Amino acid sequence: MNVPDGWRAAALGEVAPEVKGALTLEASSTYELWSVPSFSTGAPETVTGSQVKSSKRPVVPGDVLLCKINPRINRVWAVGPAGEHPQVASPEWIVLRPKARDAVDASYLQLFLSAPHFREWITTEVSGVTGSHTRAKPAQVLQQPISFPPLPEQRRIVETVEEHMAHLDAADASLASAEQRARALIASSRANLVSEGQRLGVDSTVGVHSTEVAYGSSSKTSDASDGVPVLRMGNIQDGQLDWSSLKYLPRDHAEFPKLLLRDGDLLFNRTNSAELVGKSAVFRGERSASYASYLIRVRFDDTVLPEWANLCINSPQGRAHVKSVLAQQVGQANVNGTKLKAFPLPVPPVEDQRRLLESADRARRDALRTTQTTHTTRRRSAALRRVVLAAAFSGHLTSTTDPSDLLQESIA
Repeated sequence: MNVPDGWRAAALGEVAPEVKGALTLEASSTYELWSVPSFSTGAPETVTGSQVKSSKRPVVPGDVLLCKINPRINRVWAVGPAGEHPQVASPEWIVLRPKARDAVDASYLQLFLSAPHFREWITTEVSGVTGSHTRAKPAQVLQQPISFPPLPEQRRIVETVEEHMAHLDAADASLASAEQRARALIASSRANLVSEGQRLGVDSTVGVHSTEVAYGSSSKTSDASDGVPVLRMGNIQDGQLDWSSLKYLPRDHAEFPKLLLRDGDLLFNRTNSAELVGKSAVFRGERSASYASYLIRVRFDDTVLPEWANLCINSPQGRAHVKSVLAQQVGQANVNGTKLKAFPLPVPPVEDQRRLLESADRARRDALRTTQTTHTTRRRSAALRRVVLAAAFSGHLTSTTDPSDLLQESIA
């Protein structure tokens, strides 16, 4: 590794050896538990020994915790100041304790273990197969080289990184607000247009204007992409069809052509979580396709445009109706075909439906432009975070460093 002038390099275990040992908690005592689940909350749990079924590791302020479980998730924590209860940590953390407090600062070590170069390494050096079954190997972690400047410079680097990250955090918060406003715009537009449709038309139901309401196939699908794609509940996203993550049935499947979709078919998600059940989208003949049993196909007569029904179902009024009629079954919510036929549907003249749908499409395009802009900006923010951390451990980060300049240098 390249070590900047005036810096030192050592194996991680030399400057911050692993703290082992197990502590059986007393049932009547209270502890400050630094658990893996509490990491996402930003604060340790307060528990009694009777609530904990396994032994824990004793920790002290300044210890740095590196999560062993699924190291693809960046979880590094520095134990905070001592409170009124003994501090303990889950054995799923590798507990690192800086050996000489004048050599490596805990905050600097935490930053190092969170930096891209270390994360890239640790995700390739794991035991186990996939996901939550993978584990970081402590022995290999302790052998990893770490470079570090004198203690005052470490603290300056940490302070500078935190300042840059605070600016990026504020920018990300603004992006989240913009995305929330875009979603609110869509919901408001849908609500207003459905209300306008009620004013211009008659109150009816899906069943009155449908020529067919049919469940999809329960046959086992495969990844054989030379077959016919089978749309599933995950393929319905925000009133549109998402053609990624497809499964297939053979082209000579026995349920074809009966369960092949036609241009204008509306797909309704009849079973899902309570938050997602009842979402819908319209198939417009993009390609030959079928649909799975958790979806219901609706074909309308010529008095209702499928997109109009789709707008009503996905509107705030439609979502409220779904919530009022869904049935809970073993953790899943269900709205069956009978309830779908009774779904309230305002039916204005077809020309008015077209006009209202044009307004809905304009609002959707406006929101989509906002979302695309925020996604692009968010990707840039993530890239800036990576280059800031890379610069921090190469001796190139100063208080006047512009992260955008670092990003341009990394691209050049």
